[in-house]
Amino acid sequence: MSFVATGLAREILTGTPPVLKTLWEGVSLSVEPGEVLFVVGPSGTGKSLLLRCLAGLDGLKAGTLTLAGKSPEEVGGFQHWRTEVLYCSQARWAFPGSPASTFEDVKARPAAPARPPAPPPHARRRSSSRRSAGARTGSSSPSQPLSA
Repeated sequence: MSFVATGLAREILTGTPPVLKTLWEGVSLSVEPGEVLFVVGPSGTGKSLLLRCLAGLDGLKAGTLTLAGKSPEEVGGFQHWRTEVLYCSQARWAFPGSPASTFEDVKARPAAPARPPAPPPHARRRSSSRRSAGARTGSSSPSQPLSA
């Protein structure tokens, strides 16, 4: 499953007053299965931001991303894209082994079932007011009516 990024560009606001600055543009890369890609450069050149953009965690000014020939939209949006393209920050690694071995361990696990959708806001308000009413009467049952 090859990963291809073509013509990537990113701008950032910097300085006082803020000025839009091109951080990088025209960045293209391709990573084939089994390959490892290293991004090296001086501090502040946007290496971490580039990796975050590849994983869909930050936006791009221009460019295309594909995984196995499909764009993020074609694989089901960035929520699914992020299950296939992982970004490991440069912070201290808190797990045994390497980031690569942890990634392989996580990929080998079955996906967690999707959460049920959240109740609509009006349903959440009603249930929280019932809990409040129960707390005011000293009742342990949130559905018990308030006494006068």
